[in-house]
Amino acid sequence: MGKTLGKWLDAGAVAAVTGLATVSYLLYLRYKYESMDATIRVIWEGDHLIPEDRDAVNKLFNCQKRIVNLQEKINEVKRIIELEKLNSISEDETLAFRTSGVLLKKTAFLNSEVDKLASAVDMTTSPRRTQEVLTLKKKLSKEIVELMGVIDKIIAIVKEAEKNFLIIEEDAKQFYEKQMDRNI
Repeated sequence: MGKTLGKWLDAGAVAAVTGLATVSYLLYLRYKYESMDATIRVIWEGDHLIPEDRDAVNKLFNCQKRIVNLQEKINEVKRIIELEKLNSISEDETLAFRTSGVLLKKTAFLNSEVDKLASAVDMTTSPRRTQEVLTLKKKLSKEIVELMGVIDKIIAIVKEAEKNFLIIEEDAKQFYEKQMDRNI
């Protein structure tokens, strides 16, 4: 019984050391490749790219994650606009609401972030002009252009709604003043 227990302990120690070495290597790769996704991809597929191209691919993958985050923020702004439509003072289909500071800040932030993202994708280069980098860059650029279009439409909607609100507000003031003049 004692010899068997000793063998199990030795096997356990070997397994622990092997596990520790594996975890250490994974942490090293995670640091080297900037994300766990990239690390798993390298372990699974092997790295066929030179380090500069791998860095470019990793930067583009990070940009792709930022695009997803921006799409979520754009959807949040769209929900705010839909809520404002429901609370609109207009009786017809004309969108008229006073734009809140939060809405203006969010649209300005989105516009700024998309510009930064476009710059990051544009600045990412591939020394050997690797097809993987070029394809990913092209795909991300198209997505960014679409995001820019959506944000431009949101900004136009917000400006139009504010303008319509001010017109309706001015008409209401004039109507109220006429009513007051009649009563006097």
